[in-house]
Amino acid sequence: MPPIAQKSLSALVIVAVLVACFPLLHGFPNGHDWIYELVRVAEYGHALANGQYPPYWANNLYGGYGSPIFLFYAPLFMLVASAFAAVLDSIAWGATAALILFTALAAFFVVRMILSALGTNDSLSHATARMAAYLYLLNPYLIGDKLLRNANAEFAALCIAPLAFWGLFAVRSMPRRGALLLATGVGLTTLAHNLTALIMATLLVLATLILYPPHSDRNRFLHASGGIALGLLMSAFFWLPALLLRSQVQLEQMTAGRFDFHQNFPPLGSLFGAEFYSMGWWSLAILIAALVLIWRQPQQHHLRRMSSATLVSAIALLMLQLDISTWAWEHVPLLPLFQFPWRMMGPLALMIALAGALLFFGVARGWVSTRLIAAELVVLGLCIANAVPQLNQYRPLNAATIQSLPTGLAAAAIRNASAPATVLDEYLPLGASAATATQFRAEQDPILSSHPPVQVRVQANLAGHSTVDVVANDVATLHFARWAFPVWDASVNDVPVPIQIGRLQNVDIAVPVGQSEITLTLRQPTVRTLGLIISLLSLLLWLTLIFLNRGKPR
Repeated sequence: MPPIAQKSLSALVIVAVLVACFPLLHGFPNGHDWIYELVRVAEYGHALANGQYPPYWANNLYGGYGSPIFLFYAPLFMLVASAFAAVLDSIAWGATAALILFTALAAFFVVRMILSALGTNDSLSHATARMAAYLYLLNPYLIGDKLLRNANAEFAALCIAPLAFWGLFAVRSMPRRGALLLATGVGLTTLAHNLTALIMATLLVLATLILYPPHSDRNRFLHASGGIALGLLMSAFFWLPALLLRSQVQLEQMTAGRFDFHQNFPPLGSLFGAEFYSMGWWSLAILIAALVLIWRQPQQHHLRRMSSATLVSAIALLMLQLDISTWAWEHVPLLPLFQFPWRMMGPLALMIALAGALLFFGVARGWVSTRLIAAELVVLGLCIANAVPQLNQYRPLNAATIQSLPTGLAAAAIRNASAPATVLDEYLPLGASAATATQFRAEQDPILSSHPPVQVRVQANLAGHSTVDVVANDVATLHFARWAFPVWDASVNDVPVPIQIGRLQNVDIAVPVGQSEITLTLRQPTVRTLGLIISLLSLLLWLTLIFLNRGKPR
């Protein structure tokens, strides 16, 4: 096929991106969790503006008591959305622009992933890569994440994950470059959504063992394994604190009541129906066709291995959504945190796109250009039809809500209204409660009260730094309206003093007799500092490897 025809057909990928994003031109989705999403983005932006690089404490949540949410909630979407919000002067449009950007990135990464997997550069390979992009971008589950659920962190991770698989497949022909791409994809996926990253990392390890068996392909196995490890190390500043500090917050809320996975196994038919978490009939047809026909196609050895890895992964992900997998959910660490087994649909969508591509590549060998083009247009049309039920359910935020957002998402408004950033209070310190923050408000921010009473004058009360002058006739305790968590340093007359935990799980500081200056200052937790050091050293290694790899032949 002439190059100009190839470029013209590449525009069909843009069509798929436009169809997947067209509703967003009407505004941010009024989905299940829109308010939580926008509050998180707003608070992340406020934290950046107050000098937290990267943010670790949300000063304004819970009426000013704060929250360590940014130590646990993956930051990538919030970072990109807050950057767009600063440029567009709108948090809602900033988040909307981020969704469009991630959709476009997914299209590019899927195309490159398939071309790298096939290892060829002919018309059939390009047509196959484009069709994989249609299957993935227009998968109803991804549409639902973006337009119906406001699951923006998960959506961002699903858009970045193909980059990791692009790198994994590239290891076959260019081990070092493939390993660097793989590391980038693993690191960014982890920073986008830690739970999705757990599944994707598992799939990458499985695929590595099948594609590059250590006993027969040691060099590629080491490059792939090293890429996965380097990606995890580069993102250590996020996942290390999230892992080591999880016992200090109330994550058990994520697995209780209606969030207990035992209650949330969906009926098999609903997975391919029109539910907000479904992926539609077309995805089921692709999966069945791949399972039945892919083995009958003549394939190169590495493609047959890839087919095996893809279909095994797809079957495992499908089984994890049914109650026959209860034992695995009860015994595999961290798996219950997914809450809803149908959240395996995202990784399954990527496996179906890859399986569909491998199937078409085998079936369409020898087809003339006109037949390839016709097949591609049919696939695009079927993908659009499959996405229509989810696309039709989209509703934008209404005009009144949009008009109120600039005021409602300001730092003071979030603090005064105790605006929520999550459905639950899973990131509250142990013993703390949202009811406490509502009932016990600061008399003179940041001071809650004192016992016995003392004279207090607030000298400075900035985000993350407070200084008060105290006159006490007796030894007293000053109660701050801030949650006690290992992010605070306190001093009395410039002498460091320990933080005490009050009866409300708030910060208490002992005050001596006489006149004193009390200072309370935010600091990064030690484990976050350790994670940053690991991430920066790993990033330096990544940059060094890129420099050393410059100019090497492909």
